[in-house]
Amino acid sequence: MASGTGPNGFGSKDGKRQKPEQDYISSQGKIPPQAPEIEEAVLGGMLIEKEATSVALEILKAEDFYSAPNRHIFEAISKLYSRDNPVDILTVENELRDRELLDDCGGPGYLARLTRSVSSAANIEYHAQIIAEKAVKRNLINGLGQIIGESYQPDSDPYELLDKSEQYLFQLSNSNNRLTAKPV
Repeated sequence: MASGTGPNGFGSKDGKRQKPEQDYISSQGKIPPQAPEIEEAVLGGMLIEKEATSVALEILKAEDFYSAPNRHIFEAISKLYSRDNPVDILTVENELRDRELLDDCGGPGYLARLTRSVSSAANIEYHAQIIAEKAVKRNLINGLGQIIGESYQPDSDPYELLDKSEQYLFQLSNSNNRLTAKPV
């Protein structure tokens, strides 16, 4: 697979991401916060150990995954788990095939690679926290970046922008209360 075209690339066969924050993030010419190898390790752990699936689902949402294929795989695992179905490489492959996403996710070969990339899911909680924290950073960049952009508009009201910033940060903070609190 060519660079940027597979599951660890930007999430689609044409190498483009499919997330709304792309516009602001890519306009800055910087690589968004992400951890592709850790995303793979978490998914691999979820595929080999039921307890790991439970732990990861408590911490992560599908949107936390930077890679679109990894988001789809996480969603498939989550759906299977919520229906009390077994979660393994075959059931996830079948779920993705039913949703016509298997090829977009790298096919059966990528799923097999995920399970081979981890020997245990012992560190899944720590790894899931890293993925969630990268997602928070991307959300901060996107949301506050939009507010920064609005700040350059001559007719923008600075007090409305302050209020909008405060509301955005409050909303983001509340939506991420699943992260382990850290002392300030």
